[in-house]
Order: sequence, then structure tokens, then C-alpha cells
Amino acid sequence: MEMPRNRPIIFIDDDIEDLELLKETIYEMRFPNEVITFDNAEKALSFLMQSDITPLFIVSDINMPKMNGLQLRVKMMDSGSAINNAPFMFLSTTITEEHKSHSEQLRVHGYYKKSNTASGLRDTLMRISSLLNIYIPPA
Repeated sequence: MEMPRNRPIIFIDDDIEDLELLKETIYEMRFPNEVITFDNAEKALSFLMQSDITPLFIVSDINMPKMNGLQLRVKMMDSGSAINNAPFMFLSTTITEEHKSHSEQLRVHGYYKKSNTASGLRDTLMRISSLLNIYIPPA
């Protein structure tokens, strides 16, 4: 599938260092899309609800203060908005059976363990692009 360049990639995580590593890794992989990051779910939800964009995909941490990733996904689904058409995945340091089960109920496209290395994140992002049938230009 050709990658629509006008559709941003959204990362949501309360750890700023993780967001920077994700952003750097996606650019190193030569994704031509803009990367938009949010350090909390409330800001991400507000942006997604107020904009008329449909992201290429959304990746969110689960464990965040105030509103966690599961709560974010529920609010997105309850909104009935076009943002629900964007593939949504979780990237978290903790993978529990309860989270996996809840994720399936929320029509999440994937649940991935967070790596703290660029190569680990690259592997995860390659799996995501393969799952979504997104072509990544060769380096």
C-alpha cells in the first residue's frame, strides 16, 4: 500500500524520552509522514477530536496518569469520530492478559512490548508497518 504522506503518525506516551526515541526511529526508517507526539492522553484526544485529520496510525502507551491508553481508546470509540478509522496500537512496558483481552474488545490492531533500544523499536515499527501493509522506502 502506498503511504499517504498527508496522514501523520501519532505517538502518545507520558515518557518524553520514549517519545523522542520513537520519533527518531521512525525518521531513521524513512517514513515520509509527519510525526506528532503527545505526552498525555487528554492532549491527544483533544487534538484528534478537534482536527479533521485521520492519522496513518496511532500508537499509545497504556500506563499513563490521569487517562490511560485503554480509557483513551474507549473515549475515541465513544466519540463516533472518523479517527476510529485509523489503526490504533498499544506499545507498553507491561503486557498483561487483562490488557490484551481489553484491547481485543476495543478493536486495537496490535499490542506490543516497549523496547528501550532503537533497534528494538525499529523491529516493532517494522512489524506494525507489515501488519498495516505500509511500504517503507529502503534506507
